[in-house]
Amino acid sequence: MWRIIKKFEKEKAIWGYAAIADDDSIGMKHYIMLFKRTTQPASKEMIDEIALKKLEDIFQDLNLRIENIDYVHGCYDGVVSF
Repeated sequence: MWRIIKKFEKEKAIWGYAAIADDDSIGMKHYIMLFKRTTQPASKEMIDEIALKKLEDIFQDLNLRIENIDYVHGCYDGVVSF
């Protein structure tokens, strides 16, 4: 594995590296919320508006960080990771 990584670095195929923080050590928890607005499918724009504007307004005073918002098909309209 080390040789493969070194080869990729030499060929400039690796873009960079990232640090991943241990959420427990900094007092953070991780949650995922699935939501369905109505029996009719919601649009991606509606999911983004609900997740970005409404959740951040509601939890403004808390230490809340929205990590990911996904518009999905199926039983739910959206998934928010925070």
